[in-house]
Parts: sequence; structure tokens; C-alpha cells
Amino acid sequence: MLLTKALALELAPHGIRVNAICPCDVETPMLDFQAMQYGAGSLESYLEKLRSIYPQGARQRFARPAEIAQFHFRHCLSRIVADNRRGTANRLWDNRRKMMAAHLQMAGI
Repeated sequence: MLLTKALALELAPHGIRVNAICPCDVETPMLDFQAMQYGAGSLESYLEKLRSIYPQGARQRFARPAEIAQFHFRHCLSRIVADNRRGTANRLWDNRRKMMAAHLQMAGI
């Protein structure tokens, strides 16, 4: 979250907003690695212990990367539709162009 805040402060003068999606634990090789490193060699035992902290109980499962991407896509699409209804859709695309230019400038390109 601090990276998001730092980017938001740095890019705000360019009219660019920065947001973050924090989905908690996601079913990825990184989670498997974490389980093997800190689970005393028992992958499933570690994952079960991790699942137990969530309030859903037995129904709990880890999010999948595709679900996170789909959520992000739908969120962005809803913003575009809302901006288009207000007649400000071009602002979103202008912000993306500004963000790309800022990244290229920071990279020295």
C-alpha cells in the first residue's frame, strides 16, 4: 500500500490517479513456494492453516489470478462506461497516455 501511496503522490501533479487491488492470498506458484518454505515441508497442512483464518470456514478457497484479472477488467470497464455517460471518457485515456509518458520519462527513455 505504501508503493501505491508513493506513486499516487508522485503522479498526482500529472493528473493521474493510482489505485491498488489487494486480493489477499491468490492461488499462484508464489503461494506454493511460501507454503513449502514456511510449512515445514507440508504444503497442504500450511494451506489448510492459512485457510482457517478466513471467516468463510470450509467454503474458503484462494482466489485465482484469472478472477482477479476479470474483476479488474470489469471495474475499469464500469469506470469507462460511467465516464462516457458523463462525457468524460477521454479523461481516462488521457490519464493512461500521461502515465505511460511519466513511466518513460522516469526510465530515461
